[in-house]
Amino acid sequence: MRRLAWALWTLVRLNAFELRATLAMALGVLCLLPLMASSDLGGAGLAADSIGGGSLGGGALGGADKPVKGAAWDADIVALSPTLLLDSSDLDGDDTDNSAWSDGDPITAAAPWTNKGSTSDTFGQSTAADQPTIEIPCPSAAGGDGGAAGCVSFDGGDCLTSAGTTATWKELHDSAETCFVVLEPTASPATGYYAATMNPLNTKVGYVLGHTGPDKAYSLVGNGGGAAFSHDLLSTTTETLNSTHLVTVKTGPAGAGNDGELWLNRTSEDTEEPIAAALSSANSDVVLTIGSRDPSGCSANQFSGYLYYLVCFNSALSAGDISTIETALESRYGSMPN
Repeated sequence: MRRLAWALWTLVRLNAFELRATLAMALGVLCLLPLMASSDLGGAGLAADSIGGGSLGGGALGGADKPVKGAAWDADIVALSPTLLLDSSDLDGDDTDNSAWSDGDPITAAAPWTNKGSTSDTFGQSTAADQPTIEIPCPSAAGGDGGAAGCVSFDGGDCLTSAGTTATWKELHDSAETCFVVLEPTASPATGYYAATMNPLNTKVGYVLGHTGPDKAYSLVGNGGGAAFSHDLLSTTTETLNSTHLVTVKTGPAGAGNDGELWLNRTSEDTEEPIAAALSSANSDVVLTIGSRDPSGCSANQFSGYLYYLVCFNSALSAGDISTIETALESRYGSMPN
């Protein structure tokens, strides 16, 4: 009987030991799971980057925020990073949604609009009468969700100038380039430029993006040869006042098969104009100016309205990349024209 009792007790002890060992093994597996996620699965577990963030990351499902939030750009949108990125929802470029700004603050030389692209630069204005202001939220409802975080208001006599040199932005006219701007005109001057490095027109080297006609989207790349522009594009339709608009311009390098193209609200307006005249590698006439053609007192061709977003890539983007970026911007700022 004692031998039977001893055998039963030994069996119970063994089962308890096995139970503890099984539990310990299970807990060990659970503890190893985070390490497996970070190491064995490529350092990011099941994060978007490790499984192609373009589909489950910000590119496709989070596109409404990706073009205007986070770092300078999200590679899930397109493979290239922009060189120029001015985002009115983040003037400081620090991804804090204008937290250091108040509604109506002027944009000055000391408190400038910071480029979030790869080329370091800021845009400010030292003359009080020429300073645009940040409006938080944008007074117009036309800017959709994007306008809630702010827009830069130009009163027709304002402009911002680059802190760089005339060489800083010669990429706009010396090679292939693709630019996108989201804006809302509120008045109808004969001409109003969103960005320009050329003054006067026609006889200088530089780049112009704005409207003329009045209020027809316009882009010119001059090479210093007078009328021999690299491209001179003009839309056939106008930018309706008090509505948001998306202007897209592409410059191809000089040579057979390359061209300049212009879209207004995703509709082709002036396309496949051959880049027959050589692009110039010389420096621009003036530094890059936002809201006017002339950085000297903002005295020529000022823009009246709100600027939301300006982004440029130093490349002639493909039709697919252009469409992807336009879709992302439209999801942020609403269908255009509103």
